Amino acid sequence: MVKLRVLSLIDSLVAAGAERVAVNISNGLVKNGVESHLCATRQEGPLKKFISNEVNYFFLGKRNFLDIRAFMQLINYIKNNSIQIVHAHSTSFSWAFGIKLFFPRIKVMWHIHHGNSVNYSKIRTWLLKNISAFFDFVFVVNQPLYKWGIEKLKIPESRISCLRNFPSLRFEKDRYQLEDLPKSYAFPKILHLAYFRPPKDHFMLLKAFARVREKYLEAQLYLVGGNKGDEYFEKVKQEIERLNSDNASIHVLGSRDDVGKILKNCHVGVLSSVSEGLPLALLEYGLAGLPVVCTSVGECSVVLNNGEFGTLVAPAQPDLFSKAIISVLDNPDGSKNKAKALKREVEMKYSEASVIDDITTIYNHHLAQTTLDLQ
Repeated sequence: MVKLRVLSLIDSLVAAGAERVAVNISNGLVKNGVESHLCATRQEGPLKKFISNEVNYFFLGKRNFLDIRAFMQLINYIKNNSIQIVHAHSTSFSWAFGIKLFFPRIKVMWHIHHGNSVNYSKIRTWLLKNISAFFDFVFVVNQPLYKWGIEKLKIPESRISCLRNFPSLRFEKDRYQLEDLPKSYAFPKILHLAYFRPPKDHFMLLKAFARVREKYLEAQLYLVGGNKGDEYFEKVKQEIERLNSDNASIHVLGSRDDVGKILKNCHVGVLSSVSEGLPLALLEYGLAGLPVVCTSVGECSVVLNNGEFGTLVAPAQPDLFSKAIISVLDNPDGSKNKAKALKREVEMKYSEASVIDDITTIYNHHLAQTTLDLQ
């Protein structure tokens, strides 16, 4: 039987949600007997070290959207490796569209990760509607995106489905101290695992944390995730410097390759977003057995079963968010029970094996409709 040959396309390898999902899927496909290829088109990053040695990785280094040299290099790679399926993540849809024009018989799948896509302008939505008509299938990560895809992008129900994210972390059996985790001895340690971008609403989290510190004087907040060094990140840093003026309790750790260790050393996992798809961080909190406080956006309420497995708070409500964190800390037994229930839920419903099986089933279904010939 001939192996499936799949190319995953992602803009960069910065430590953010869509990028981590792209790497996880590429690695998972190998385990399912797929010849897996992964291309970072614009920028490499810390996630590169997590790519399996069995994945065929290459970096394109495109300079801009109209980089013809880089695009033709990608076209030649696809032809030389007889790629059958292109799985384009997030903004990579634009070059995936170009690939489809070059190779009409290649199956192109678009994976929409960001929950705020439903708020795109009419012009951008119109553009996406026309481009997505060329794609063979569209994956989305939550029901609002599914509804948006059908109603606004006019994608037939037969060509779109919700696809679960899955965490891919390894943990040590026992909790142990991290020497390079600031104030690792402190209680409580609160973890926010997210890329620095406006939808993550770090400002609300900082306000809430300041109120948590009024009761838990030794509380520490760890912000783990990459950034673009843009205006948003600089403003967050300025606010942190202001809050840290008396006693440094907020720590920007940046992109880390020891997230599993950090998770095991923290007491609460939080997400403060104003919009989400299906946040991988939430699944990782669950897999680590952390009590969770997060905003009720995207698929968060589904993962937490409307609050049964963690605490949900309306977005942009720092007072309510701080009270929720304090409640988790004040009630350790109840919080641990919810965390155990979330761990079971993640292990059962968001496993790598089941998600990769779903993906390859869709791949094979669409390949069965056409015999690919790139020559």
